[in-house]
Amino acid sequence: PTKGLFRPALEEMKEISTLCKKKRVCLSRKQPSRPVQAQRTAPACRPPLFSPHVINMVSMSLATGSVPNSFKQAVLSSILKKRKRNQTSKSEPKNYRPVSKLALLSKIMDKVVAKQLRDFLHGCKFLQ
Repeated sequence: PTKGLFRPALEEMKEISTLCKKKRVCLSRKQPSRPVQAQRTAPACRPPLFSPHVINMVSMSLATGSVPNSFKQAVLSSILKKRKRNQTSKSEPKNYRPVSKLALLSKIMDKVVAKQLRDFLHGCKFLQ
């Protein structure tokens, strides 16, 4: 895609606010297995304070066609697969599945790009 394909992320303000309001958000890279409540522990994540800065970062990323390296980093962990009649042993590595937890800003960026791409494809009648 060309750099001019995406518009500034102003229209996605509601979606960003909704994402920031969600209860389970991984805010800490030190404790990846402990989701925390964004409203309780991160008041800066509340929409009136947080959204304009996020919109600016996402809009700049879309305008320049580059994604900051910090958006690409993830915390990896493993989760035990669902048990099948006592066949799942915790000692066998094959019984675990990998999970990557992305930063909140990365998730917001993904949502904005996905919405704009969907809108573009609907506008061109590629999707009905």
